[in-house]
Amino acid sequence: MGVDFCQRTENTIKVSRDKDRIALTQGDLFTRCFESPADYELLKLEPGVALQVGDEVNIEWQADRVVAVMGDRVIGSVEKPCQALREMLDEYGIVGGRVDDYHESAGVAEIEIIP
Repeated sequence: MGVDFCQRTENTIKVSRDKDRIALTQGDLFTRCFESPADYELLKLEPGVALQVGDEVNIEWQADRVVAVMGDRVIGSVEKPCQALREMLDEYGIVGGRVDDYHESAGVAEIEIIP
């Protein structure tokens, strides 16, 4: 079984290895996120704002930009909101969100959109 098995499966192993290499050469390599669903947005925080993971925020339109609000204070803005978030804001006006990850040194937070 040893040598015969290796000779029979050699091509199969090469093909699967080549598929993995092809996946690494795709243009979306650094934007793919296998653990996170598509309903996350990156929030650029206002100076002096500190958040905790799990904090709840409201996301809404203010003038011509999408902002996150806690209470009556604007805590940050979403620079490039996805189409799904824009549609939800157009339909409902305010969308809930939760801080999923907070990067203090970069001044950004990942917000999970709660439909």
